Amino acid sequence: MKKLRLKKRIWIAALCLCICLAGGFVLTGCESDDLDAGYKAEYETITEDFFLLNGDGTYTYGKITVPDTEEEYPLVTISHGIYGSMNSGGIPELCERLAGNGIAAVRVDFNRCLTDDPDEALAEDDSGRTNEYTISNMLESNTLAVNYAIANYNVDKDRLGVYGKSFGGRIAM
Repeated sequence: MKKLRLKKRIWIAALCLCICLAGGFVLTGCESDDLDAGYKAEYETITEDFFLLNGDGTYTYGKITVPDTEEEYPLVTISHGIYGSMNSGGIPELCERLAGNGIAAVRVDFNRCLTDDPDEALAEDDSGRTNEYTISNMLESNTLAVNYAIANYNVDKDRLGVYGKSFGGRIAM
């Protein structure tokens, strides 16, 4: 009898929690499909593509998104998960948001290219890619991208950050 009452109380508590959470989402606007509602970037942004030569003769393809300002800005390198890409999982949107708020973001595809010719390297059938993912290659690609950003943009080299999703989190560590 006591077990039955306890189960009933747990179900009632869980139901109350769900109702409270749903109410909180409605009151805070979290149910909105428009995630950009009310968002205003501080800076215009610029996104550029690049190819970097790796030590093994392959190329790393990447993109950098920077705030449109002459001032120095911090940089965050963003690493995707294994078999993902630099354009998956909301990464482009994150880069735009960071740059719009004065923080440059650099991202690379860990699936290395066999050439720096965009038409061949970025073919939809992946024929221009190595399809090899190793921690050492991923670290090298990120390091090259950070060095490229520091050398070619107004990056404050004393304000660097890392972010990774899934296996990219291991690369970030």
